Amino acid sequence: MEPARAPKVRIGDLLVSKGLIIDDQLKRALDEQKRTGKKIGKVVVDLGFVSEAQLLQTLASHFGYPFVDMARFRLNNELIKTLPENYARRFRAIVLSEQPDGLLVGMADPLDLLAMDELQRILRRPVRPAFVKEQELLDAMDRAYRRSEQIASIAVELDSELGT
Repeated sequence: MEPARAPKVRIGDLLVSKGLIIDDQLKRALDEQKRTGKKIGKVVVDLGFVSEAQLLQTLASHFGYPFVDMARFRLNNELIKTLPENYARRFRAIVLSEQPDGLLVGMADPLDLLAMDELQRILRRPVRPAFVKEQELLDAMDRAYRRSEQIASIAVELDSELGT
């Protein structure tokens, strides 16, 4: 079942309405956004107005998507590999679990509809996005994809040593 689409809201206004930042902080963040071109969510985190977890939990709640704490989530390496590494890195996405209605995919930006469409096309399954911390996502990708490369190279070395 697809989460209900929340009415369009600006992230800065959402953070003010939830009491996470005040109007003066939003104004400062918007000025910084104009200056740097960064997304407002990144700006309020970089300025220290909210933590990344607070931002993501607020967005997840608003849009009806889960927030997954990857530090506590048990990853399935076989499932992760269903999304080739180049696409995982390009879309900043990782397959977290299989569910009856599709795949739960952790994303740095689950609001990127083009990425969502591409992921569904590549995975050939419905995708349910989840908010995850970007650094935790990148660390998990490094571990999952590097491990498979290391295992493959060790297997090749063993084959040559054993003369098979």
